[in-house]
Amino acid sequence: KLFGKWTTGYVEPPFYADYGCHTEVGDNFYCNHGCVILDCGKVTIGNNVFLAPYVGIYAATHPLDSKARLDYELGSPIVIGDDVWIGANATICPGVT
Repeated sequence: KLFGKWTTGYVEPPFYADYGCHTEVGDNFYCNHGCVILDCGKVTIGNNVFLAPYVGIYAATHPLDSKARLDYELGSPIVIGDDVWIGANATICPGVT
């Protein structure tokens, strides 16, 4: 199972995900070549969303304190609404809605 929630759409290989189970994808989703989703935080993608080649969606983040950063990773949710096109090589950072 590629995503935690998946209805209709297509993903062009290669595709890379951290977990996949923390990503929810709406209807009519299209993901072009080379996209990456690091979903240690929840990633919600709406209906009719198109990702151009090499889009990176990164819910992963790290503590700012250098000592704490050695011990664990954090995740901040990302929400992408309906009817969105994200252009090639775009980077979506943790916590973006």
